[in-house]
Amino acid sequence: MHIRNIHKKTFVCISVIASLLSSCVMDFETNVHFKNCTNDTLFVGVSSYNNIDSAYCLLKPLLWYNEDSRLYNNKDYCLWNDNHAGEKKIYPDSVGLIIESMLFDRNHTDTCFFFLLRNEDVKNHSWDEIRNQKLYGVWIITKNKDGKYKRNIKKEDIITY
Repeated sequence: MHIRNIHKKTFVCISVIASLLSSCVMDFETNVHFKNCTNDTLFVGVSSYNNIDSAYCLLKPLLWYNEDSRLYNNKDYCLWNDNHAGEKKIYPDSVGLIIESMLFDRNHTDTCFFFLLRNEDVKNHSWDEIRNQKLYGVWIITKNKDGKYKRNIKKEDIITY
């Protein structure tokens, strides 16, 4: 009798665990790589609008990718003053990452704006100076009909003011 109760409890436990595991929905995000083909170390802000203040996240270096939900949930959060922003430099000839859904799905658009700030300018100027003097470039990517878009940040594709 005692062995039968143990088998019943084991069966119930396994059934509950199997039920819980099968109810989980696996939702995998696709990371997109962008290569910095410039000679500059960059901070790269991402937005659905052509306005640097609307940037909602920064590309992260390939070796430092830790999504921080504060970026998307706190209206008072200033992306450019993030304590970890210094760790999000994209060095020349290196790769930055972002979750693909962050590029186009936020506003159901086929265009995304990247705001490129040179490390030298970030170190030597205040945020207000960077904005007012437009010490940044804009790189615009657009999905084609096949869903493809540029992935190499090249100097000749950057709009400067």
